Amino acid sequence: MIEVQLREQTKELLNDPLLGSQDLDGKIRPLLTAEYLRQMGRYQRTEQALTQKYDMTFDDFLAQRITERHGYTWEVEKDAIEWETALGGIQTMLRKLNEVREASYE
Repeated sequence: MIEVQLREQTKELLNDPLLGSQDLDGKIRPLLTAEYLRQMGRYQRTEQALTQKYDMTFDDFLAQRITERHGYTWEVEKDAIEWETALGGIQTMLRKLNEVREASYE
């Protein structure tokens, strides 16, 4: 078990009745889940926007060498980096959500 030190103000906020009556662990897990879902949504919006912008998947974008075909312009390079980051972020958030879910059943 890990000992956690919290500021007094944080402890008071976690004791807010709106968070329910469960223990500290039971209050923090939904907060983690909400944050992971929020971040995943941001990554998904980026991925969807770039899929629409280029009218293809990221794998097709790479296979068709779009950055090369566009002369390695800053916009296309930036999009490629954002797209790859978004896809990696989605996978990371899915993994973290699964970890929280699994830990809840222990």
